[in-house]
Amino acid sequence: MNDKEAMMATGSFTVKTIQKVTHDLRAPAVNIRGFVGEVGKAVKELATLVEEHRSALPEEFLFGVSDIIEDDLQPCLHFLEKASLQFDTRINDVAEIMSGDVPEESEVPGER
Repeated sequence: MNDKEAMMATGSFTVKTIQKVTHDLRAPAVNIRGFVGEVGKAVKELATLVEEHRSALPEEFLFGVSDIIEDDLQPCLHFLEKASLQFDTRINDVAEIMSGDVPEESEVPGER
């Protein structure tokens, strides 16, 4: 039996692979959450600027920008925030299980 066969037979290969994958996914998950947060701040700043300069802006522009912010950007950001948090939670759940911290029955991953 070679080393690879031995690792696979003991489950060590699977554990190490899952640990590597969860480790490698953490950085993109953090970057996504940070990016979503920055875009959220920019949308709030844009909405504030529009409101502050409402009297100087054409009505058609105000309606268009308000619709884009309220009907498009904010719902998309909400969805991305929720999805990125869920993704991050899943990575952490798998990492906890792989480290031996198996959750109690009431703490099944994804049930938080």
